[in-house]
Amino acid sequence: MNTIYWISPILNILSILGIIAGLWIAGKILPTIIAWMHSENLQDIFSRPLAKTILWLALGALLSFPLIDLVSWLGNLVNVTWVPQAGGGFSTFLGTIPPRFYSLFPLLLMLAVYGITIWLTMEFLSTSGQFNPTERIFIVLSIASLVYRGIHAIFTQVFSFQIPTVNIQQNYGIPGFLFEILIGFVILTLIIIGLNKFLPAHPASNKYR
Repeated sequence: MNTIYWISPILNILSILGIIAGLWIAGKILPTIIAWMHSENLQDIFSRPLAKTILWLALGALLSFPLIDLVSWLGNLVNVTWVPQAGGGFSTFLGTIPPRFYSLFPLLLMLAVYGITIWLTMEFLSTSGQFNPTERIFIVLSIASLVYRGIHAIFTQVFSFQIPTVNIQQNYGIPGFLFEILIGFVILTLIIIGLNKFLPAHPASNKYR
């Protein structure tokens, strides 16, 4: 078989491994970043025009994610509720499903991720400090957006995964799609459990909790 057909599944796997690697690196350097922020004089660093501009652009992009997600959520809501469904469908590994049903998944996933994130950060949202209430809301929503995008990326790779040597003749439709969602949650659970188990402890992680 032509090796070019293996490019797509390899890229799917590499994308998931990239997410795992990013989470692994983030877990390793986060305590160091926390310790650095408590020990270094950041005012001198961010008083430089270039550093301040880069920080502004990075924060602007990050804080815009929730608004972009809102537009995407509204678009999926329109697809699910109002847009007439013509012929055809969305192809996944185990068959074809109606576009309306496919749009329902990111809609519900986004609600779940944002809801859980807000619930877990209620203490941060209700306390007073350096940030005003609006800023705190945007910080929490930006974190939720990053979590949603990472989780959704895993499911996207599962939905589009193809094995060239396996030709699935039967269209499993919606049950097949639900099974793919289950596979995505299993992969996500294994990633979370694995990273929590194997991430090395760092002295700074306990110092600033």
